[in-house]
Amino acid sequence: MAIMLFVIVFISSCKKEGTYSKETPSINNNSLMRAGDDIVENKIVKFFLRMKYVRENPNNVECKEWNYTTDSTVWYIEAALNYKYAYKWQYEGEEIHSDLYNIDSSFLVINSNNSDGVFNIVKLQQTFDIFALELEKLYQNTNADSKFFVLNDIMVKGLTSSNDLKLMQFMVIGKANQILPQNGWIWGLNMGDCSGGNQGIDATDIIMNKLSQQRSQLQRPTGHWGFVSVDPILNGQNGWIYPFDVPIANGVTNPTPFANYLLFYTDKGANDPHPCISNSNLDWYVNNILSIEALNKPLNEEISYTEITSTVSSSMQTYGLIHEIRPRYGELVFYKYIIPID
Repeated sequence: MAIMLFVIVFISSCKKEGTYSKETPSINNNSLMRAGDDIVENKIVKFFLRMKYVRENPNNVECKEWNYTTDSTVWYIEAALNYKYAYKWQYEGEEIHSDLYNIDSSFLVINSNNSDGVFNIVKLQQTFDIFALELEKLYQNTNADSKFFVLNDIMVKGLTSSNDLKLMQFMVIGKANQILPQNGWIWGLNMGDCSGGNQGIDATDIIMNKLSQQRSQLQRPTGHWGFVSVDPILNGQNGWIYPFDVPIANGVTNPTPFANYLLFYTDKGANDPHPCISNSNLDWYVNNILSIEALNKPLNEEISYTEITSTVSSSMQTYGLIHEIRPRYGELVFYKYIIPID
């Protein structure tokens, strides 16, 4: 995963909420009203209008009054990115699909320079533009005949000693309808299938591919669905769920040759460093992950994407190979997109 560091000047807190201070200027308010009655969409469109205005008038005195809390800074930048690109790069294909994904991250350090602890709209606009550029690069570098936007998650990664805010952008682009062999796959390390082919992907990719077949790409003729307030679960492990968190219930027989967890785990990696997971066992893990997603789903939110990685865990006593997952959920909103967003 490529990591890029950008430094920008600004401030902020951590929970994603859609609040803001001063109202949008009177400019373009007639256009805003055509966005319809949806409150969330109106707020996002209003934010786009503000960004457009300050790009053209960055030194306008009135702009100094348009400030956002940390929570609102994260919510608006993330909501705007998902709003724009879920529409711009919509999934175009059959309802039944089989996808792979291109994932990347980028980072910003926002310098604190305001004693009120708020961010000015000019700084939000600059941050949005940088994150949008990184998302555009990922999309352009995704090699697929049919590709589409999956999600963008803006995460607070903490504060520096001088109270500068660290933001991370987690980006996912889908590669639609990838036809893959239905034989077994090596557990991880991008080692391909069990016959030695298809190196560059592994069982974690195949599980995500199979999960995609369970997702509905929601579309409507007059608009599109998108997510706001995207987040992993709050579990003290940065949203990650490990095999040890999901043991098989007592009395249930494990159909796989591996340890008794709902996610892949083996402590025999030292003897078999590249275990193969059969196609039927991959299906078993997929069904388990669907159950874990449902169990952890917050009220009034839907699954947006589940990240799956492979990890080697070792100590003086044990040597294990595991899969870990990080489900992300968000509020699903229907947008009319009556006002084009460039």
